[in-house]
Amino acid sequence: MPYLMHIAFDNSRRLPRHIYYFEYAGVRFKLIQNEARKWSDVLLTIIPENDSSAEQRAYPAAGELLSALSWKSRLALRSGMKAEWA
Repeated sequence: MPYLMHIAFDNSRRLPRHIYYFEYAGVRFKLIQNEARKWSDVLLTIIPENDSSAEQRAYPAAGELLSALSWKSRLALRSGMKAEWA
């Protein structure tokens, strides 16, 4: 069963759309921004089970992406990164 990598963050900058699908550093991501701002924004990707190379690509790519976003806007990570069962 694959893992869902879920990273919650707060971003003061609103993007034109609420959901984005994109690939960064060879990893496919989904970015969801909450319109009402009741909940955190979320960066998601799916990591296949027992695929350590996919996991080793996903975490640094997500960290690099969120670091780049933090340079452009006020961004704060929530309670750290975690992988959950999808």
